[in-house]
Amino acid sequence: MLKSNTSIVDGFVIFDLNIEDLYIPNYHYVFSEFCAQKQKLKVLFNLEGIDVLTSSDLLAIQKVVDTLHLGGIKTAVCGINPHSASLIYTFSDEVGFSTYLNVQDALDAF
Repeated sequence: MLKSNTSIVDGFVIFDLNIEDLYIPNYHYVFSEFCAQKQKLKVLFNLEGIDVLTSSDLLAIQKVVDTLHLGGIKTAVCGINPHSASLIYTFSDEVGFSTYLNVQDALDAF
C-alpha cells in the first residue's frame, strides 16, 4: 500500500510523493497498478513535501516514470525544491522526465 497521498483532479492522478514508497518491493508496478485501477492516463508526482532528493531517489522516480510510459501514461514531476533542483542539474546527467515548478504549472502544461 502506498503512503503517498493521492488525489484525482481533472483526470490526473496526483501523487504527493512519500519517498518511502520508492523503496517498497516492485514499487514501480504498484504505482502503475494504482493508475490502471483508476483508469487514468495522466500522472503528476508532486515532490513539494520532500526536502532532499538523493541520486537514488531520482533513479527510482525515473524507473516509475519509465514504467508508466510503457503503459501509455503521461507523467510529469513538479515541486522539486530549488536546492535539490540545482544539485540535479549541476551534478546529474539529463533528467528523463518533464519537470514543473508546481502542480498548477504541470496541469496547465498538459
